[in-house]
Amino acid sequence: MTSITAHTIAREFIEAALDNAGIDWNDLNDTYSGRGMYSGRCLSFTIAGKRVQRDLCRFFVDLGMRAATAAHDGPVAQAQGVAQRLAANVCTDDLGMDMIVYFPGWTLAQ
Repeated sequence: MTSITAHTIAREFIEAALDNAGIDWNDLNDTYSGRGMYSGRCLSFTIAGKRVQRDLCRFFVDLGMRAATAAHDGPVAQAQGVAQRLAANVCTDDLGMDMIVYFPGWTLAQ
């Protein structure tokens, strides 16, 4: 088992990127336990239907743009590079028609 560094990200930061991608963020939480997590919990959301790849790409593009803006505008959300660190930890599980997208080592900031 590899060690995963814990990271936090602002709920508002993720919600805005999910909204712009057209993803229903009501399922956004940090209580998901995926494969190989041994009861650990992490950030996750569900993407419904046939738009999974498109929506996930749009989410990461928007997240990267928000991270770059936040880095220039001050302490709005996250440090520069947050999108790359989040993307490096992305995992998915097929739920039939839907897909759960989760990020081991990531939680929502309180």
